[in-house]
Amino acid sequence: MTSWAAYFGASMFCATYCLALQLLAPEPEAEPEAVTEPADPEVDEAAPAPAPALEPAPAVTRAVRSEPSRPKWWGPYPRPKLSGFGGPILQLTGLDRKFAAMVGLGGGLMIRRRVSVGAAALWLLNPSEAGTTSVGAPQRLNFNFGALLLSVVFARTKQVDFVVGGLVGGGGACLQNPENGSCYARTAMFVGQPGLAAHIKLAPIVRLAVGLGYRFVAARAWTGPNSGRLGAPVGSVMLEFGLF
Repeated sequence: MTSWAAYFGASMFCATYCLALQLLAPEPEAEPEAVTEPADPEVDEAAPAPAPALEPAPAVTRAVRSEPSRPKWWGPYPRPKLSGFGGPILQLTGLDRKFAAMVGLGGGLMIRRRVSVGAAALWLLNPSEAGTTSVGAPQRLNFNFGALLLSVVFARTKQVDFVVGGLVGGGGACLQNPENGSCYARTAMFVGQPGLAAHIKLAPIVRLAVGLGYRFVAARAWTGPNSGRLGAPVGSVMLEFGLF
């Protein structure tokens, strides 16, 4: 009993001593209260906070596809407003109710690749038999002319130009001696040849002109075929060189 009383007394002493220490300890200083300032009426409380500055996006490099280089012999691009063209001509036609082929050269200037002005010269490739003279000598009909060339593009695709135009000029016909080429008789004439054509682009500097038309002839009176027999339908082909 004595030991338990001593233990209980010591415990009470310790508890009393701890409580006394807590009561005697100085009270902690009170923290100052936060003072709320009145809100500024000119400041909108609902205004959002400024957004953080965005870092600039990294530059994106895109590969630009360059056009393939053109050979120098293609000529300048874009094409000049005024350029030239020229080349050989072949015409398949009729003459005095017989088949005839004419060959020649033509050329001129193109204005804005739409209007062409130039000239052409053609001569008969196969003079035809024209009976005999009054004394019974054989003779043949020869024919040639030169003309101004005019054409206008009225429709166009990427590779083909459709053209209306023609030739206007003059020339001559001759009944000649087949042995030495001298003329027994000759005449002068006016030639007009309207037609339609398609200009087909084969390359930047080459195109093929294919056309159909009719050759009208007004010839002076002579002993050879009249104007009607000197005129005929014409199919023409021209290989042109220029800046197309």
